[in-house]
Amino acid sequence: MSTEKYLAKRFWKHKAWLSFELLLVLSTVLSAQQDTLRITHTFLETVQQLAVDKLQHVYLSNAQNDLVKYNASGQLVYQFNNNTKGALRTIDATDPFNVLLFYPDFQQLILLDRTLNEKARFSLYDSGIGEASAVALSNDNRIWVFDRVSFQLMKIDYDGQVVLNSEDLSFQLGQGLELVQLQAREDLLFALDKNRGLFLFDNFGQFHKHLPLSDVISFQVLENNLLLLQKTSGLYLFNRLSFQQTALLLPTAIKLGEIRQAFYQSGYWYVLLEKGQALILR
Repeated sequence: MSTEKYLAKRFWKHKAWLSFELLLVLSTVLSAQQDTLRITHTFLETVQQLAVDKLQHVYLSNAQNDLVKYNASGQLVYQFNNNTKGALRTIDATDPFNVLLFYPDFQQLILLDRTLNEKARFSLYDSGIGEASAVALSNDNRIWVFDRVSFQLMKIDYDGQVVLNSEDLSFQLGQGLELVQLQAREDLLFALDKNRGLFLFDNFGQFHKHLPLSDVISFQVLENNLLLLQKTSGLYLFNRLSFQQTALLLPTAIKLGEIRQAFYQSGYWYVLLEKGQALILR
């Protein structure tokens, strides 16, 4: 079996077991006490952005905007160097075979393969997008983009061609819409507004639901649950069907307000602190 087929098989196996993983999340959270989680690995470099894929690969961008990929054992396996496009704001590793990078200063998107070799690169200006504030991989091998100038969600292909436009969302949701993070799961697109919480859209960019959650700075979709990071309240799970919230207790060494990003994958917690330190906990 080729390496690509083997990794693809592992990827879809992890996708199929997502519901089982969520049971582990909930059982861990509900029984957790302070200091139950332990730091199992600390990355030595200063980190700007963090991402994790379903195969437990860790992606880190450093102060030089280099992207490095570590395997599940914490060993560096691949590296991508690009320091000419400004700050790297978004690493979307939803699909480990198509890693999406977003450089907002130059409105540039870069798509990498699993070994961090470049597959595609294009300017969103060339796609007719005024100014993108958030991007994400879609579920149909395309890319979601929110244009803060036209207040539209757009879907573009890997050649940079626009294949879908939503209506002007300001008519429905107001002029103050400021989307800063997107994540596609199944038939929904989740969008974080930095002041108004989460908005849900369908595959055509049509508004579906508003979750008025305050003070959220990042999120991760875990089936019917959302892992939310609040600046002042820390981490908690939010069930978007029942609206039940469950606080997560992290080790006392990690203080509220110093977490910049947090992810859960396969029994491990991945945390990036404001001072640039990336940790793995279990």
